[in-house]
Amino acid sequence: MVEKKYLPIWVFESASGQAVIRLYEGLQDMIKERRRDNPNYGEYFEWLYRKCKSKKRKPLKKDIATEHVQVRNYTSFLSQKELEEIGFCSYGTNVKISRYARIYSPEKIKIGDNVRIDDFCILSGKISMGSYIHISPYTCLIAGDYGITLKDFTTVSSRCAIYAVSDDYSGHSLTNPMISSPYRYPYGGEVILKKYSIIGSGSVVLPNVTIGKGSAVGAMSLVKTSVPKWTICAGVPCKKVKKRSKDLKKLENKMITEQKAGVKYMNILITGSNGFVGKNLAANLYCIKDGKNRTRDLTIDEIFEYDIDTEESLLDTYCEKADFVFNLAGVNRPKEQSEFMDGNFGFASKLLDTLKKHHNTCPVMLSSSIQATLIGRYGQSDYGKSKLAGEELFFEYGKECGAKVLVYRFPNLFGKWCRPNYNSAVATFCNNIANNLPIQVNDRATELELLYIDDLVEEMLDALEGKEHHCEYQELDPVADEAGRYCYVPTTHKATLGEIVDLLEAFKNQPKTLLIPEIPEDSFAKKLYSTYLSYLPKEEVSFPLKMNVDDRGSFTELLKTANCGQFSVNISKPGITKGEHWHNSKWEFFIVVSGHGLIQERKIGTDEVIEFEVSGEKIEAIHMLPGYTHNIINLSETENLVTVMWANEQFDPKHPDTFFEKVEEK
Repeated sequence: MVEKKYLPIWVFESASGQAVIRLYEGLQDMIKERRRDNPNYGEYFEWLYRKCKSKKRKPLKKDIATEHVQVRNYTSFLSQKELEEIGFCSYGTNVKISRYARIYSPEKIKIGDNVRIDDFCILSGKISMGSYIHISPYTCLIAGDYGITLKDFTTVSSRCAIYAVSDDYSGHSLTNPMISSPYRYPYGGEVILKKYSIIGSGSVVLPNVTIGKGSAVGAMSLVKTSVPKWTICAGVPCKKVKKRSKDLKKLENKMITEQKAGVKYMNILITGSNGFVGKNLAANLYCIKDGKNRTRDLTIDEIFEYDIDTEESLLDTYCEKADFVFNLAGVNRPKEQSEFMDGNFGFASKLLDTLKKHHNTCPVMLSSSIQATLIGRYGQSDYGKSKLAGEELFFEYGKECGAKVLVYRFPNLFGKWCRPNYNSAVATFCNNIANNLPIQVNDRATELELLYIDDLVEEMLDALEGKEHHCEYQELDPVADEAGRYCYVPTTHKATLGEIVDLLEAFKNQPKTLLIPEIPEDSFAKKLYSTYLSYLPKEEVSFPLKMNVDDRGSFTELLKTANCGQFSVNISKPGITKGEHWHNSKWEFFIVVSGHGLIQERKIGTDEVIEFEVSGEKIEAIHMLPGYTHNIINLSETENLVTVMWANEQFDPKHPDTFFEKVEEK
């Protein structure tokens, strides 16, 4: 009746119809796999599914919902109950065996902890596996009674074949298992893969072979004889290529130490990963993941980046696996006002529903805006209303599911990679001034509260470590409160548009004046300078310096500061003496970075000369003392002498404080 596509209507609307839907959806991955070889596979099953799907049905009963979960898991690895039913000699914890694998003589098979056996593998005979082992798809292990042993941390790649027993190919006997003795004479011997060994894809290992500890067999190799330890080999037949690194031992020790210490690797989901905040956060998380940043007590396994262009189905996977979610996705400049609610509320709802679907109650962070206060000039903001709706959605989700919810109301953001001419005045000013484009300032007195991207990222890392900062709001101002409903970044800056533009103009003029404005630690000016530099066009990244050149060499001013002096570089040709002057108040450092020289100093009114032989081979800083005439002599006959000089004040031609006097009379 199904083949003729004829069934009574009640079938589609019944509990049986519901079961068809659940079964088909649970087997979709298998059907897709089978259709690679047979495009018509499951055609009638699909027709039945679509028919049932199109009809109205009664609500599912509780027992049916439970059955649904079981069916949905049908395409995964075998359950614990199913593993027990196979009848292994023994098996450990965290054993994952594909239901598409085939196991023969399970009573002869021992499996340790943390073992994974993938789709379409065949295991037959006496097999012993240690822990942390992976057998990849389409691999065959034919052990017979001779045995195959896989020690800890071994890997067998896809489409490999390992034989502990084989037929005699000499022609003196028949050669398949349907032949009995005395007409068939199989031979064999135990195959052993020792600790840390790996077999490359498509390789064949013959009986009575031992793969030595830490050795690797290249893809498509034929292994007829044993492989020495810590060796990389490949070929037909397999031959030694080179030695293999022993770093695997250190990595194992590190892993075990972390496990004992209870270190948990995190999977982190970032929505809106292509945005300004998302890019900066992801870049810093990768530094932690890759071990480049060791300042944080975080261990990261995977970073899931999700944005508007990401395959939508991946959100489901990411939400299932995530241990922490940064929801940075949102709409700032829509074409229609209605898009605010769709982008800032609608997606948030979809994200939380997906987490609910997988019963994932990991911490979730929401990037909101100070506009969500709907106070003052934000009172009629559609953007603010959409953000507020998103906040309430997250708070309700936290109450319903018991998940930790972190809601941040960010003020105006700035920093590298921020999009100009979009929603950041600072980004626009930095970009336009750096690129010689006009800017418009309507009111120089307008004050902005500004949050620097690096400060924001540090707070996000604090949140990952469970050290987020909580607050409540008094109108637009966050007030620290450990029990506060909201979270905030403690460090922000306030500056007027006029102050911002003036600083940027000073940065712009720096190549001409060589003057670095005051940039105290953690100041807004310091952070703004970093931001400005990120917008420089490539032709502005370098700029020429004025070299004062004569027959003795050259002298070039490098950088000047308002209160901390200036830097210069002096180049002296072979045999040349420079200096021969003294200062009342000015002091300097001379630092020879290349060449071989002699620095001499003499206190005015005395005859004693103090000397310092200097070289680029041993870099040191020499004080030029106030009230001491001094010089520097290039002792080399062939090389220039290069000296970096720092003076405690800028050179003032009106008050040079520099007086000629030789150190030594010849």
